[in-house]
Amino acid sequence: MYTVNMFVILILMKVRAHILVSGIVQGVFFRFNTMKKAQECGVNGWVKNRRDGKVEVLCEGEKDNVQLLANWCK
Repeated sequence: MYTVNMFVILILMKVRAHILVSGIVQGVFFRFNTMKKAQECGVNGWVKNRRDGKVEVLCEGEKDNVQLLANWCK
């Protein structure tokens, strides 16, 4: 009789994205909704308004989740 020990190693690809969003993005709750969407996607980071009228997003997480947020920002 043989004993088999199996170990499963799950490697999650963590990535970081730096996103600049332009257009009508200030004064329309874009920053708040981006933070809300990031939480739904399980992504960490920050969102801020820039002086030039753009919104800047820096986010980190699993590759697919970060991609979901990036696509949502488009």
